[in-house]
This record gives sequence, C-alpha cells and structure tokens, in this order.
Amino acid sequence: MSGDKLIVTLIRSQIGYPLDQRATVKSLGLRRIRETVEIPDNEALRGMLHKIRHLVRVESTRPGLEQEAESRTPPLKDGDAEPVSGPGLEQEAESRTPPLKDGDADPVSEPGLEQEADSGKRPRRAARPRATSGGQTE
Repeated sequence: MSGDKLIVTLIRSQIGYPLDQRATVKSLGLRRIRETVEIPDNEALRGMLHKIRHLVRVESTRPGLEQEAESRTPPLKDGDAEPVSGPGLEQEAESRTPPLKDGDADPVSEPGLEQEADSGKRPRRAARPRATSGGQTE
C-alpha cells in the first residue's frame, strides 16, 4: 500500500445523515457533490471511507486493482448458479413466468384492459359507497 492513492468523489448529499458522517466527509476534504480528492491509501482512511461508503465513490490509482479483486472471488461450487447479468436478462425473466392454467384469463386479452393499456391511462377504481348523515350507506 505504500505510495498508493485513492480517488474519492462525493456523490450524495450529506443532508439528513448523522453529524459524525458529515464530519468524516469534511475531514476527507470534500465539500460539494461531484468534488473529487486524492488521498493516500491506508487503513485509517479506508475505515473513514467505510463509514461513509453510501455517500462516496472510491477509485484506486493502482493499475490492475480490479483484476486482483476478481481473482479473490471464490470459485463456484457444483450446486451454485452463475450470477445473473447481461443484455438477455429480460428474455430470461419472460421465460420464467409461469404458464396460465386452463381457467385463467390472459390479462392482456381481456377486452376492457386492452383499451386502457393503449390509452396510456391507469384503469379507474370502482366508486366507494357514500355514507349519509345517519351513518348508513347509499
């Protein structure tokens, strides 16, 4: 870690967070959103960054750090599934939807819903019965 630097960027507002987190952001030299500072990479500063990890983005100036992180991930076991990601995710999700049963109606093929879907408006709710002054409903 000698000579390594971290590039820290404030990406979220400090408003609404505890005072100790605000003080940590200030002690790192960050004042405004999208402001970036370069700090030395050591355990004390990593602890500070861990405390405010939801407010900042951290990058390393050391080349190949991303490759090291990938090599540290444990290999998959026999029963583990591959992580889900990629452009075909939507198609995969569609293939996982359960098929309709014999008595179920396809929600898109119902006549009333098709028109509402085309109009771009939400379907209207049924009106509630109104209460009269005597406490009875109409």
